[in-house]
Amino acid sequence: MQDKGETLDTIKGSPLFDVGTSPTDITLVMTDPRGIAAAVPGGGARNNGNLAGFETARTAGKFETATTAMVSGNAAALAARKSVAEAQGAIRDNAITSRDAVSGVNLDDEAVDLMRFQQAYQASARVVQVAREIFQSILTIQ
Repeated sequence: MQDKGETLDTIKGSPLFDVGTSPTDITLVMTDPRGIAAAVPGGGARNNGNLAGFETARTAGKFETATTAMVSGNAAALAARKSVAEAQGAIRDNAITSRDAVSGVNLDDEAVDLMRFQQAYQASARVVQVAREIFQSILTIQ
């Protein structure tokens, strides 16, 4: 619409933006606000017909309404997914805690049991050794 109107100096308007190859590649090219083509051609310096037409096009196309609906819909979906993720994380954490409580190994208890079993093995080995020595002594008494 900028190039279809006239500026305050009643000259043809020039583009406000330069659009590159990607949607995010937009740069502002107009630096002087007097270059905004607010007037319709031949409307004079105080005419704002081009801006009014821009406003009509903006609201008639319902661009802002659609964009607002899309953004709020995305925000609601994101919030719902975040809530589900937090709930699933809590369920996972509780399951891990429950599993560890049932099948968890206490290293201190296991170390004490290991030492007790080693001592029992050593004692059993000594009993077997003494029994062998006694039996050998009995066999040699003839």
